[in-house]
Amino acid sequence: MRANDDPVALLLTMGREANPRKTGDDATVARWRAVDPKNLTPWMYDLADEATALTSDSAAEPPLRDGFFDVARATERFDLYFDDVVRETTLAVRRHPPSASMRKTLFAPDYPNLDAYAYGLGTALWASAAVPSFMPLVQACKGEPLRATPTRAADCRAMAGLLRERSDTMFGRLFGIALVRRAATDDAERLAIKDERRREDWRMAQWREAMLLDPDGTSMHTTARLLESADISEMALMDAAIARAGLSSEPPPDWDSGYQFPDEREAAESSP
Repeated sequence: MRANDDPVALLLTMGREANPRKTGDDATVARWRAVDPKNLTPWMYDLADEATALTSDSAAEPPLRDGFFDVARATERFDLYFDDVVRETTLAVRRHPPSASMRKTLFAPDYPNLDAYAYGLGTALWASAAVPSFMPLVQACKGEPLRATPTRAADCRAMAGLLRERSDTMFGRLFGIALVRRAATDDAERLAIKDERRREDWRMAQWREAMLLDPDGTSMHTTARLLESADISEMALMDAAIARAGLSSEPPPDWDSGYQFPDEREAAESSP
């Protein structure tokens, strides 16, 4: 109620217990859109055309709301305020360090230092905020809906480009990669997208390796980068940790994470 024009607070008011197709109340979403109109995130709520779903006999996911892609093209980023939430949590934990018993009650206690604990707690708090359902968008960018609308492939590619290039989290970036894969038109493009995903899998693997090699130093360095930056993405924090650990940011040519896109899994299941 006291959030006023703070978009981070507005994000955190929207818990996951609500209907994933329509998360949060209309007034909160409207305030959020008004204070951060160029951010795609608040426009991702109420994606589904529920009126069509109510008049349909089908149990399938309701279609995407008309006009969504026009709205999406006017936005500039997909910002889930990851750094803002984790930064404020870290500062709060530093001001009021929890006791050992409170750590156990509030969050997993086995972190190498207080900053690492604060970062983990902040990440958990951020993850508890509502991420809107992407399913209407997924359905609109594959199969018959993708083929039936002349402009749909271009719309899906534009959306994927924003998510891949202007997301503050790995979640947004990976979803953009998955979305553009659905709109790919030939094997060469699919192969390039596959390699893009492989590089992100390598980045995540190297970040985990950096944490294993030096959990204390890596967590303190990551917190320092977070606190000294006014705006920094999750990927940039990963890259900083990887560089500090002296690990390679480039995967070996023959490295494979084993990840398969849905179309690859479907092809494998249908092959004799």
